[in-house]
Amino acid sequence: MLFFVGNVAGVSGCRAGKRRRWISVSMAVVDPERIGLGGYRLSNDIQKHRRALETALVSGVQVVDTAVSWGDGRSEQLIGEVLEKLLAESKVSREEIHIVSKAGYLEGFELRNLQQQNRIPENAVPFSTEGLYSLDPEFLKSQISSSLQRLRTDYVDYYLLQNPEVCSQRVTVTMLVVLELEST
Repeated sequence: MLFFVGNVAGVSGCRAGKRRRWISVSMAVVDPERIGLGGYRLSNDIQKHRRALETALVSGVQVVDTAVSWGDGRSEQLIGEVLEKLLAESKVSREEIHIVSKAGYLEGFELRNLQQQNRIPENAVPFSTEGLYSLDPEFLKSQISSSLQRLRTDYVDYYLLQNPEVCSQRVTVTMLVVLELEST
C-alpha cells in the first residue's frame, strides 16, 4: 500500500495554530493520532522496519502495539531503540506515545533460556508445539521487567495478558500482581 505523509494546516479538526501531520491512504485522509502501529512483524535487524516506525512516530502516530514474544523480543527492542533516538532528538515526547505490550507466552529465546536454567513456571501449559503459556505472577513480573529493558523505558501505558483464555489458572492472583505493579 502506498501512502503519503505530509503537513497540512487549516484542515478541519486542527486546533488553531497547531500543525498536524496527516496520512493519506487510498484517497482517504486519516489523522495519525487516531491510529496505532502494530509491531507483530517488526524486527530491530531490518532497516525498513526502523524507518517505517520512525516515520510513523514523527508523523503523529501515538500508539505502538507490541508483545514480549513478538519476534523473540526484537519488536520491543526496535521500538525501544527508535523511541530512545527520537526522544534524544526531541522529535517526539514520551508522554505523547502510548506503548501497549503483552505477556503470557513463553517461547523462542526466553523459553530456551528458562529451560536451561530449569526455571519454567510450574503451572505453564502448552499452547503449541513450540511454546508454553503462564499467568504465574512471578513469571509475569519477569516478563514485565524484560519488556521495560527492551523498550528502554520505565513504564508502558497498557500491559495486557495476551490470550488469557489459553490458561485460566490463577487469574485472580495474576490481576492482583498487575494492580500491585501499577501502584509502584
